[in-house]
Amino acid sequence: MAAAEAGLFSIGSEAGAIIAVAGIAVGSLFLLRQADEFTAARWIAIVGIAGVVALQGLGEGDLLTEFVNSDAFLIAVLIGGYALIQLVREYRANNAPDDDQPQIVIGGRFSNDDEGSD
Repeated sequence: MAAAEAGLFSIGSEAGAIIAVAGIAVGSLFLLRQADEFTAARWIAIVGIAGVVALQGLGEGDLLTEFVNSDAFLIAVLIGGYALIQLVREYRANNAPDDDQPQIVIGGRFSNDDEGSD
């Protein structure tokens, strides 16, 4: 920061936005892992929101048009696809048929195979 303020080098607004989003990505990854709250979908959502805010700050016109016309669109599509795959995997893992979730039986009898008839 001091070197930039002294004029030893200059960072353009695009490079500054990239550095800021990268810092948020690394920082959020570290904090989520430390809090044992990390999921790929949660982390990608944080980074995605930071990216949208950075694009909005850089944009002079319509954000969506600028985003679609930028090189970042392909990267965002790939990351979004990966996030969608992770969300589906997480949903399937949490809603597997062998989960120990409470079951409601209407109009029937609940039987437990562990109990034998004596």
